[in-house]
Amino acid sequence: MEFQILQKNCRSIREAEVTRLLDFLLALVAIIILLPFMTPLLVLLRVTGDGEVFYYQKRKGKNGKDFFLIKLSTMKRDSLNSRMGSI
Repeated sequence: MEFQILQKNCRSIREAEVTRLLDFLLALVAIIILLPFMTPLLVLLRVTGDGEVFYYQKRKGKNGKDFFLIKLSTMKRDSLNSRMGSI
């Protein structure tokens, strides 16, 4: 009985490792493919924006673990108060 449980746990660990590897590889391929399209957008945001190209925000993840979310800064600074909206 214990061997079956151990075997099941090992299989799920292997599946998790394979899934993690596939996620990483697909994200890497997506970044490489999208980079030529993102570069002009980043330059445009830098030229027309108020400063930073990226927006960093600390959030709570699974089991309350903190992580940083990185997004493109497409809103003007203080846009909620000035009703300017996105650029």
